[in-house]
Amino acid sequence: MENKSLFFELLQVVIGNRLGLSRVPTPEEWEEIYEMSKKQSLAGIAFAGVERLPQEQMPPGKRIRQWAVKAEKIREHNAKVSEDCRVISRFFEENGFDCVILKGQGNFAYYPEWLQGLRSAGDIDVWCWPKGKKNGNVLALRRCSGEQSSEYGNRKLDLFLSWNMALRMPTFTDLYYSGVGIEGNQDLKPEKSNDVQIGIEYVAKGLRVKAQGFYSHKTDMIDWVKYRENGTTDEIFHSVNFQLDNVGYEADVDFLAREIWGEECPLRKFGVKYSYISEKSDYQVDVISSKYAMDYLRHKLLLNADGRVWKRLNLSLNWRWQDRVGENNAPYALMDGRLSWDARHYSLYVNATNIFNKEYYDYVSIRQPGRCFIAGMKWMF
Repeated sequence: MENKSLFFELLQVVIGNRLGLSRVPTPEEWEEIYEMSKKQSLAGIAFAGVERLPQEQMPPGKRIRQWAVKAEKIREHNAKVSEDCRVISRFFEENGFDCVILKGQGNFAYYPEWLQGLRSAGDIDVWCWPKGKKNGNVLALRRCSGEQSSEYGNRKLDLFLSWNMALRMPTFTDLYYSGVGIEGNQDLKPEKSNDVQIGIEYVAKGLRVKAQGFYSHKTDMIDWVKYRENGTTDEIFHSVNFQLDNVGYEADVDFLAREIWGEECPLRKFGVKYSYISEKSDYQVDVISSKYAMDYLRHKLLLNADGRVWKRLNLSLNWRWQDRVGENNAPYALMDGRLSWDARHYSLYVNATNIFNKEYYDYVSIRQPGRCFIAGMKWMF
């Protein structure tokens, strides 16, 4: 494909192997080059090549402005991830470990200085071992995943398995903040977690099915709780560490009618999604109430349909039912929707939430909004 050749030529401009492109791309070709750079996570790097092009080969003004904004966001994210790496490295060093930042941000240092900030940053992988030992095991922030994919004509089957370890430091609020009805804890330990996920995804013409299960073991998790001590409670939420184990599964089915019957079919999509989670927590104190762990969402069912009513008039409906654990947390169901007239350059719409004006509460006592309508217009230039 010629546009792919132009994309690679642009990358050659970045590294200094070319002074410009072999020809001036059309506005449409620039759109394809930009989309290709995003797909390959090279939007920032490619923009460095755009900046080096001769004036007559530059993209259209609107495209280059949007590309510049994208590149600046990548620079800001890179700076944040690099600072996170420094914080994590200091933490391990202060706690008796040597460590190395691997892969993504580890390779960051080998980019030319003017290009470093334009590399798309991902997650942080750390290899650490006790000080004084030459060989060690990965102790934290290790990511291990595997995927197997098979394709049969227009059908595709994916199997995936992942294992992740993570660590989160207590915040200033967790450690030191004290106010009305709340008190921090300077003795908190960092949160640590091990997460295992396994699943399968099947895609065929007009059908997409995904199912997955997971198990998570978390130690020294941080929660805000009221607890009983010596038979009495002070009615203050304290930050404490606790252990948490949860197991669950999720199933998601989408029926894509137009892939079977074409664009004339009124129904675009019908989907069903169900998720379940079960948790077991272990506190070192006699907990009366909790801000987070004890009122978790156990069941959630979603139904959604999207289609055309007449000509450019489209309707989307979403129904959800959920059941939260905890005393007096009653399950409830809600219906939301969107009606819109979608033309080429504009869209008129009305969004409705809680269509049947259901009175319901979350976390026992937090009353939720009733029926609400929002109308608006979007204009596409």
